[in-house]
Amino acid sequence: MKVFHEPLQCPCGIVLEKEKMVEHQASVCPLRLISCRFCGDMVPAGSSAMDVRDRLRGLSEHENVCGSRTAPCDSCGRSVMLKEMDIHQIAVHQKG
Repeated sequence: MKVFHEPLQCPCGIVLEKEKMVEHQASVCPLRLISCRFCGDMVPAGSSAMDVRDRLRGLSEHENVCGSRTAPCDSCGRSVMLKEMDIHQIAVHQKG
């Protein structure tokens, strides 16, 4: 019985009783793997995004910076993948 109640240390550093560790690793551990909703890769959940708006959108740390995520272009408002924003700016908006 003593073993069941002895604290365990998760690889993320938190120390919990064994009975709470399973729930922690399945739902809140920053090292648990999740599927990015933009690129589909399995990535560590990480901590919550730093920006309040991104936290309200439920974005993970990776999703906050994922190049496959779209954002509106500041010049035309068109939805463009972040990894292609530079190319979009040059191809569509550069005068010359």
